[in-house]
Amino acid sequence: MGLENFINISLNKLVKASWNYKLDDSDILNKLKNNIKNNGQVQNLIVREIDNNTYEVVNGNHRLQALSELNVKEAICYNLGKIPENLAKKIAIETNETRFENDTYKLAETIKEVTDTFLDSKDTLPFTEIELQTFKELIEDTYKDLDYEDQNTETEYEEDLPEENQKTTIIIEFDDKHTYEKELKILSKKYKIVN
Repeated sequence: MGLENFINISLNKLVKASWNYKLDDSDILNKLKNNIKNNGQVQNLIVREIDNNTYEVVNGNHRLQALSELNVKEAICYNLGKIPENLAKKIAIETNETRFENDTYKLAETIKEVTDTFLDSKDTLPFTEIELQTFKELIEDTYKDLDYEDQNTETEYEEDLPEENQKTTIIIEFDDKHTYEKELKILSKKYKIVN
């Protein structure tokens, strides 16, 4: 399987998988349609051949719906060929769910930059306005905390840290990732940190 498996397929030959486990969400679907309007179809569908010269969508059922509602005639697809349904389900789970965890702080920084630059972001990013605001506040609060920490450079555990150029190991536990990331930024201004 390779590049030759990427093909354009007419939407009238594509059928949604009845076993698709992804939930419908009209708000996310509208954002997806806006993304496709702005950027085109940048993610292919994954399909398998079924009877009567038709293809079942293994991954991309909501993209198919968005493309259809936008009156697009063809979709870029990756054709798995004639594979059994149980293998198609396995591939759907693998391709849908193999995702890396987000670094919340970096995501918040990126969202702030994007929303400050692109006014239509609330119509295209897969977050509610409240979630977008929460991300922005995370960054603003961190900047405030860093400004405060710059003025008051001692952290509550800093008296236990080594002198300059002295190698030591310390263990500091945090209740949440945000606090960890904030404190790590503060400490990395003074010390070489190895995780």
